[in-house]
Formats: sequence, structure tokens, C-alpha cells
Amino acid sequence: MESERRDIQLANLGKAFTPSAPVTATDFFVRRLGEIEEITASVAEPGQHAVLYGERGVGKTSLANFIDSALGNAYNLVTVKISCNQSDNTGEIWNKIFKKISTQVDDYEPNIHLSETDDINPSYIIEELEELHKPTLIIIDEFDNIKKSITQTQIADTIKVLSDTIPYITILIVGVADSINDLIGSHASLERCLKQIKLGRMFPQELQQIIEKGLKKLELRIDEEVKKDIIEFSQGFPHYVHLLAKLSAKVAIEKSTENITRECFDMAVNEAIKNTQESMRKSYQKAITTSRNQHGFRNVLWACTLVEEDENGTFRAKDIQDILLKITKKKVQQQSYTYNLGMLCQNQKGAVLEKVGELSNQTRYRFKNPLLKAYIKLIIYQQKKETTNFLT
Repeated sequence: MESERRDIQLANLGKAFTPSAPVTATDFFVRRLGEIEEITASVAEPGQHAVLYGERGVGKTSLANFIDSALGNAYNLVTVKISCNQSDNTGEIWNKIFKKISTQVDDYEPNIHLSETDDINPSYIIEELEELHKPTLIIIDEFDNIKKSITQTQIADTIKVLSDTIPYITILIVGVADSINDLIGSHASLERCLKQIKLGRMFPQELQQIIEKGLKKLELRIDEEVKKDIIEFSQGFPHYVHLLAKLSAKVAIEKSTENITRECFDMAVNEAIKNTQESMRKSYQKAITTSRNQHGFRNVLWACTLVEEDENGTFRAKDIQDILLKITKKKVQQQSYTYNLGMLCQNQKGAVLEKVGELSNQTRYRFKNPLLKAYIKLIIYQQKKETTNFLT
């Protein structure tokens, strides 16, 4: 009976927590209602379009998938979603869209196949979309993969014309960016018709909800301190909540216990570090590897990981000084590690950091990929467990 229950729990584990795939379950979006309502309002308003942007890993694709599946049924819309590749140009993007529409609309067959170039007149797109005669939402995901400014401009120009000519068709652009200018370039003429929706990191109570809902499906409990640590280590990113909760639950199931303890969590951390994406592990190793001063770059990078950031995820060089003291057990002058900070912004050290602010006395730093920071926090936690006097 016990083995049967364990088999059922292990079978349901991948449904309760999904670190490797965008979330699709409706109940995980209760706390994203504000963003969902903004997108819905854009669809409902004739001539309105939207951009959904934010940091990598905050759940943009998951939310776009939810919009794609939910809005069509709720509002009798044709909804299509495509993803961009680095090599995509304007023609290829619209060919993908037209092909996807043809699978959603029975009586629609594209009249044109665009040349795979960026030299596409928006009027061609408009003529083709006019054949739809149905309210349609087109979601263009991973738009940050587009590297050609001319492609960005062509898409922006088409959105502007669409807003004026076919008001019942809505474009939702989704991508990693700090602002829409980073994503589609500066197009002042779009401000009137383009709603900007920034998706931030999840709040602790939202992450807690993910853990509790998942464990309920598995009929497991969790120590409160362990739950707090999962939330803390996740840094607001749903991926790490799903990953740590899943691995902790797996340990508990295999140990035939109904409660996730500190021991389960510690084993999950070790497994999470091993299972982290190869690209992230390589970035970390590239950043800390040096032929001299063995732990110099590692210590600075760890201090950057542990420092308290401002609301924009940035920090100053002097902010990490006290943390370096705890790590190295000796006083470190700021001028002795500003070189390390600068190098960690360079490609030869993986460009794991980036500078924010041009003036030297106002320079701030932040992680280029904030998911890397969450990964390094796990490494620091593992090291702390293995070294009793670490950071004391």
C-alpha cells in the first residue's frame, strides 16, 4: 500500500511542479490577475496593442501561454502564438503567423507567402489580415531574440498601421527587456496605441501559493522554515520555486515521509546545483576561474550575490565591502576589488554583471541574468553547510 502511494506521488510530481516548462495551470495565475486584466483590456479596446516585458525567468511565456489558451474561449477570439528565433526577419515572422492562423481558422488560407526578408511593406500584411474578418489576438513571444533593428522597425510600423486600419486585430509582443525601447526600439508614434505591461518578479505570497498548491496535490506537508528558504532562494523567480519544491518533495517521497524537512531541502539543493542549465554553470565557472588570486573573483561575485539590491536590482561597489569582510575574514579596500567588478562585466569573465550609470561616481552594477544570482545563492548555501565557520 505504501509503495503504491509512493508510485502515485512520483507520477504526480511532474504535474505539481514544472521547473523545466512554462506553467499552464489556470490556478497558478490567480496572482497575475492585474497583468491579465491589462492584456484583456487591450484586446477589448479597438486599435489597442500591448507589450509584455520584464526580466528573464519571471513567467512571461507562461502568462502568454495562458492568454493564448484562455482568452480565445472567453472572448470568442482567434488566438495564435509564435516564438521568434535569432535568425528571424520580418517575412519569416509573418509567414509563421499566417501558417498558425490557417490551423486555427477553417476557412482561412494565406493568399501570400512573403519573401524571407526585412523589406516587407506593411500594406501586404494588412491586405492579408483583412481576409480574416474575425477578432484576432496575435502573440509574438521571445521578441528579444530579434537582433536586427530593421525587423523591430518593420513590426512596429505594421502595428501602427494595424491600429488605424484593422482595429479588431491585436498584437501582443512578449520579451525580455527593461523597457519597451530595449525590445522594439524607440517609436514615439506607437505610444498612443501600445499598452506597456511590465511583469515583475513574484511576491513571496505568490510563491508560497505555488508551493502549497503543489504539495496539496502530492498530499505532503513542509516545515515552515524550509518553505521560507525555498521562497528566499528563488529570488522571486517561479522556476526556482518549482525546482526546489519538486526536488525536496521527491526526496520526501523516496524517504516515505509525509513532511519535507531540512534534510530533504539540503539534498534538493545539491541536486538543483547539479541539474542547473549547462550554460549557467559555464558562466559561473568562467567568472570565477583565474590563474592567480584563486578566490578573488569568486569572493567578489559571492558578495554581489549576497548584497542588498535597490528596487531596480542594482548595487554600488561600496555596498559589497562589508560582505567581503565576512567572506575573506579581512578588511578589503574598495579600490582593490573594483577591478574585479569591471572584469565581471567583460565577455572574458562571462559578462555576468553589467554597469548601470555612466558616471564613475554613480556607477551601479547588477546581474545580467538574475537567474544566475539565484543559482549562486544555492552554491553559497551548500558551501555554508559544508564549512561551519563560513560567513559567521
